[in-house]
Amino acid sequence: MFCETIVVPKTLVIKNRRLGVLRFGLQVCALGYIIFQCMTISPWNVHSEPVVAGLSTWLEEGNVSDGEVKHCTNPSAYEYTWSSDHVYRPTRCKQLSLMQSLTKISNDNLFVTTEGKSTTEWSATGENCAAAAASACAASNGTYAHTADACTCTRQEEYFVKNAERRMLNIIHSYQVKKTDPLGRATTVGGNSHTFFYNDKGKACVIGGKSEWSEQETHDGISAPLADFLSCADFDLDAPSDKTRSGEPVETHAPTSRLTGAVIHLNLIYENQAVHKRSTGNPICRIIVTVVPQWNSRTRFNTAPSPAGDYITTYSEYNFGLSITVAATGDMSFFDLSTLLSQLVDWYVLWSLASMIASMVALYCAGLLSKIYNASAREVLSIEALIPGVSSRLLSYSASFRALSHQLGVEARDQHAIGIDDLKLLLDGVFQEEKNKGVLDDKEIADIARLVMHSAGKSADSVLDMADFVSMCSRNEVLDSSTLASMLDAEWKLSILEAIFNNLHANEYGKSWREIRNHLPRTFSRGWSASMSGRLHMTPPTTPSALDQKDTGDVRVVDCTPPALLEHGETSAKPEQPSMQADAESAQGLQEMLSKELKDEMLSKPESMANDVKLVEYACRGLDILTTEVAQLKAFTRDKVTDLDSLRTEVEAMHGFVAAANKDLCKQAHETASFITRDELRSVKDSLNAKLEEVRALRATTAHDVSNTGLLQNHDADGDVKICDETRAVKGLCWEAKSSNHSARTVLDSLHEISRRRRERSATPKQARDSAV
Repeated sequence: MFCETIVVPKTLVIKNRRLGVLRFGLQVCALGYIIFQCMTISPWNVHSEPVVAGLSTWLEEGNVSDGEVKHCTNPSAYEYTWSSDHVYRPTRCKQLSLMQSLTKISNDNLFVTTEGKSTTEWSATGENCAAAAASACAASNGTYAHTADACTCTRQEEYFVKNAERRMLNIIHSYQVKKTDPLGRATTVGGNSHTFFYNDKGKACVIGGKSEWSEQETHDGISAPLADFLSCADFDLDAPSDKTRSGEPVETHAPTSRLTGAVIHLNLIYENQAVHKRSTGNPICRIIVTVVPQWNSRTRFNTAPSPAGDYITTYSEYNFGLSITVAATGDMSFFDLSTLLSQLVDWYVLWSLASMIASMVALYCAGLLSKIYNASAREVLSIEALIPGVSSRLLSYSASFRALSHQLGVEARDQHAIGIDDLKLLLDGVFQEEKNKGVLDDKEIADIARLVMHSAGKSADSVLDMADFVSMCSRNEVLDSSTLASMLDAEWKLSILEAIFNNLHANEYGKSWREIRNHLPRTFSRGWSASMSGRLHMTPPTTPSALDQKDTGDVRVVDCTPPALLEHGETSAKPEQPSMQADAESAQGLQEMLSKELKDEMLSKPESMANDVKLVEYACRGLDILTTEVAQLKAFTRDKVTDLDSLRTEVEAMHGFVAAANKDLCKQAHETASFITRDELRSVKDSLNAKLEEVRALRATTAHDVSNTGLLQNHDADGDVKICDETRAVKGLCWEAKSSNHSARTVLDSLHEISRRRRERSATPKQARDSAV
C-alpha cells in the first residue's frame, strides 16, 4: 500500500485578473533575477581559493655596466635634507656585485640596494697607533682619533648602486586547488598556467618583451629586468615622490625613490575558465604589479679582527632599495551537484515568493474579498458538524441507488441488486453525448461498467446491492459508515486518550446526543414499552396529505407510523409487537405501569424532571387514545376481514400478472432495441407516463376511503390484534388493485406495438433502416 500512493498538496485557485497580474509581474521579476544569475556567476558552481605551489624567485646580474645614467653622472642632483641631523649626499655611482646588492629574505621576499651608506672603522692599540697609522688614515680620507692607549680611523662613503633596476628578476610559480568530485570526495588539482601581467589599473603590461607567458614558459621561469615591473606600474626611480617627504622646515624638495627606496608587490591571481571566461579553457594567472614608494632600508654589520689580534676592522652598511614581495590568491569555480540542488531550491523559493505575496494580498489585504477567499482556503473539521453531513450524504447515496434501480419506497430487505447489464444501460445514458461525438462506443462503455464493478470488489458476473453502491460513493468521505456507526454505538468504549481529547460529548451537541443514546433507551427499551411506543398518538389522518405514501414500483405502500411519534425521535422501523388484550382495563394497567416507571426515573434523576413529566403526559395521552381506538377497531375489523381476505387474493394474482408482463416487456425491449427509433421510444414512454398519471389520480380518489379505515387491522380467530405490518400491505394492495388493470393493459399494448415495429424493421434493408434512424 505504501508503494502504491503518493501525496500531493491540494491548492485553491482564485480567478481574479488583478491578483493574477500582480503574481505574474512578481514572477517575471524573479525569472529575470534567475537569468541574470545564470549569465553572470554560474550559481551551480562551488568556488575554491587556490594557493601558490613551487614558488621560486631570484635575481641575476643583468646589464648594469652602462655608466651614462643620471645617478652616475650627476649624483649631487639627488641630495636631500630630511632634517638637520639627517642629510643624504651620495657622491658617486658604485657598481656592486649581485651578492653585495641583494638580500634574499625568503622565496617571496627579496631586497636589492639602490643607495648605500657604508662606514668602515679601524681600531688598534699600542704600537699600531704610531704616526704611520695617522698618515694612512688621512690618505684614505678617513678621520683619525687617538687616545692614551688606542686609536681609530673612521671612513664613510655614500653612493648609488649602479643600475640596480637592471637586475633580472626570475619567477617560477604554479598553483594547487581543492575540489570535490560528483561523489563528494575531496581532491587536489594544480599545475602551471598561462601568465598575464597587469598594473593596478587593469592595463596589460609587457614583461620581458611578452604580454603573455605560456604554461611551458611559466614552468621554465619568467625572467625580466626590474625596470619592466617598474614601468608596468608607471613608476620612475629618478622621479621625486611627495609620499616620502618629511615636512621639516629645513626640507627644500621631495626625495627621489632611488634614494628612499620602494616596494614592488606582485599579486598572483589564479582563475579557471569558469571564472575568467576566456576562449582558452586552461587556468590562467594574472600578476598584478603594484609599486609603493616608501623609505625602505636594510642594514649590514661585519667585524674582521687581524690574525695577530692587534687591530679590528668593522664594516657597517645602511642601505635603501627595492623590496620585491610575491603573494598568491585567486578563485576557481567547479561544478558541484549539491550546490546545483541547493540553488534549485533557492530558485524555487524565489519563484514561489511571487505566489506567496499574491496569496497574502488575496487572503489578508482585500477586505471582503479576503474574507471569502479565507473561507474557501481553510477547511474547518468538526466531528460534531461532520456527523449529520455524512449521514445526509449516505442517505442521498441510498436514495440514488433506489432511483437508479426503480425501487423507491421498497424495504431494504426486499430490494434487488443491479447487474452489469443494468450498469451498461445507465452508463449509456450518462455518456450519450460522448457516444454521439464518437469519443466512446458500446464496448468502451461496457469496459467502464466492468471497471465500476471491479472498484466495488465485484466480478463482472456479480451484482451490486445498495451497501456496495453506498460504500463505493462514500470512499472519499472523511468519516465512513463503519466509523460513524462505531461512534454512535451505545456500546462504544473510549480509550484513555480518546476520552481525554474527544469533545463529542462535551458540548451542546454531545448533550443532545447523550439524551438520545442514554436516556431514551432506558425508558423504552423494554419489550412492552417498545411495542406500546409504536401505538402512541396513532390518531388516524384526517386528510390524504397526512399519509406518508411510498412508491415501490409495482405496489404502493402507505406508512402508518404516526407523525407525532417521529417528532420524539422514533424511526419508522417497526418494533417487535407482542399481542395484547385490547380493552380498557388492560390499557389502564399498562398506563399505571408506565407512569410508575417514569416516576422512578424522575426520582433517580431530578435534573431531568421537566422532560420526564412531558414523557409521562405523552404516554398517558397515548394510552387514553389507544383504549378508545382498540374498541372501535375491534368492531370494525370483524366486518372487514372477509372483504380484505378476498381482496388480498385478487390483488396478489394481479400483482403476479403485472410482474410477468413487466418482465416480458423488458425482455422484448432488449430484443427490439436496435429496431426502435428514439421517437418511438419517447412515444411509448409518454404513453406509460399518461397511464401513470391515471393511476395517481385513481389513487388520490381512494386515499380518503383508506384514511377513514384508520388503523386498519386484521383480526384472527382468537381476537388478537396484528398491527401495522399487515395493514401496510393490505392498504397498498387496495390501491394497486384499482390501477393494475389500466397499467397492465398499457404495458401489453406497448408490447404488441413494439413487436409489430420489430417485424416491419426486420424486413427493411439495413441501409434504409440506418437512414430512417
